[in-house]
Amino acid sequence: MRVLVALIVVLASGCWSRPPENVLVIAVGGLRPDHLGAYGATRNASPCLDALARQGFVFESAFAPSPVNGISLASLVTSQYPKVNGYAIVGDSLLSSAPHLAEELSRAGRETVAFLGDCLLHPSSGLGRGFDLYVNSSGRLPWEDIGEFSVTPEIISATREAEKASTAARITGDVLSWLETRDGSRPFFALVNHTDPAADFVAPASIRGAFAASYRGPMTGEGIRQDGRIQAAMDPVDIEGLRLLYDAEIRHVDGHLSKIFEALESRGLLAHTLVVVTGTFGQPFLEHGSKIAGAVLHDEEIRIPLIISSGPGWPGPSERAVPPGRTQGLVTLLDVAPTILDVLGLPPMKGAMGLSLGPQLKGAQDLPQRSVYLEAPLGQRTSLIGLRDAGRLVIRFPTQGWEIYDLVADPDQLRPRVLKPRDANHVDVKGLDEATRLLDDWAGGRRDDSMAGLQRLGLLP
Repeated sequence: MRVLVALIVVLASGCWSRPPENVLVIAVGGLRPDHLGAYGATRNASPCLDALARQGFVFESAFAPSPVNGISLASLVTSQYPKVNGYAIVGDSLLSSAPHLAEELSRAGRETVAFLGDCLLHPSSGLGRGFDLYVNSSGRLPWEDIGEFSVTPEIISATREAEKASTAARITGDVLSWLETRDGSRPFFALVNHTDPAADFVAPASIRGAFAASYRGPMTGEGIRQDGRIQAAMDPVDIEGLRLLYDAEIRHVDGHLSKIFEALESRGLLAHTLVVVTGTFGQPFLEHGSKIAGAVLHDEEIRIPLIISSGPGWPGPSERAVPPGRTQGLVTLLDVAPTILDVLGLPPMKGAMGLSLGPQLKGAQDLPQRSVYLEAPLGQRTSLIGLRDAGRLVIRFPTQGWEIYDLVADPDQLRPRVLKPRDANHVDVKGLDEATRLLDDWAGGRRDDSMAGLQRLGLLP
């Protein structure tokens, strides 16, 4: 409770007369917004994040471009879609032409550090570009023992074993060690990537007991990938039991985030730090048959939270038309880097495909009509792709055709209109096909030729 009080006091205590000095981005894989109090949940799984949200801005319709942690994280730091930045499947590397937020902030004089709970984000991925310190906090697959990184059956087996353990404490320890030893001569940009909320659900027993004490069924939250009992026909009571265990996992991570905020506050840094909390993918509970994220492009896997602290600072009350609160309109992970650079007063990142949300942080109510392009890798160079806007979701399968959802009449995305491959010229799938072609054009060096079309489709500001 002490850290929550400290956080609220710091965030409410004043206003920055200049942009914040530091930036902390917390990107949490497996974090569903509908299980956070800031988004209406009632189980108190996220008291620290909810306190942050009360003094910041909550973006209600935020989406990841992929239900895969590394792919979405690459889009966050590059502000580009996977087709454009080159990181479209685990094991890929960012193209040298892709921009990188850490490089931009390093050139602007900031100390840049990253702490990663995903053992697949090897430095050879290019995600480590621009970071002074790039730490494998997973406790799995020591990078120095891998050599040239590639995704092998042994790597896959090791990462699936990693699902069975929590990395939150290790990440927190690494962050606190860095804070204790840094010389403080430069402002910092810190990226913290948790993946604990995603299955398996292995929070400490004390937290699990507090959240799931009423559940008496067989679900333990462990071994979810291998557990054949977890399938569409299972008892709804057991699905609810899994959700309770998932909430315990969120509470576990939330508690570790409070330790990081407390450490920043004790050093007088929190009042000068822009905090961005978001997700990199969601967590399914069999809504469309999946129990592990990565296989579908429906909201349970790609809708994420996005909370940006307005803090004791930017923008000050005199600059804000409305108080901190909720912001409507579709936003994506691609918007994070442009927003940070805008808030810091730095030039835009060349090649960025996202939109700065700075005007919304100052109180602007309206966002332009937008779409988000979605990709879920199904295998080597085979992907499920989609296009989502405020009213419609179109998904294309590699060989089976398309599913089209009316999100107004069918917000849970349960009643698709199905088109077969013979319907390739149907007007309702042309937007997705055009977006795919234009993104391929950009990736192929024809950026100027594709920009107008991508703007028309709502994929570029």
